[in-house]
Amino acid sequence: MFKQILTTIFLFSLTSAQLFAQVYGCTDPLATNYDFTATNNDGSCTYSAAAVTPVISYSLDGSLSETSGLISWNDRVWTHNDNTDTNLYSLDTLSGAIFKHFQLVEL
Repeated sequence: MFKQILTTIFLFSLTSAQLFAQVYGCTDPLATNYDFTATNNDGSCTYSAAAVTPVISYSLDGSLSETSGLISWNDRVWTHNDNTDTNLYSLDTLSGAIFKHFQLVEL
């Protein structure tokens, strides 16, 4: 009887371990190598090639030669330069021109 109980506990532990085991693979259904059994994304997802064509583009003012960190907010595009420029720039969304700039100060 004791042997049967131990065998049952052992088999149950194997079954429950398999139920709760982490399965690594691609968890993104949009990927070409999606694995529906995967529970943890291991970074292996691959995707079909895509081409993107911008609807519109602008040449920015020369003072924005190192523009970085673009964000669209409040009907403007906001950016800043890398390096030593301490300004935050508000850009017009229709022309790309600098609408206003704000100097950031350290407190």
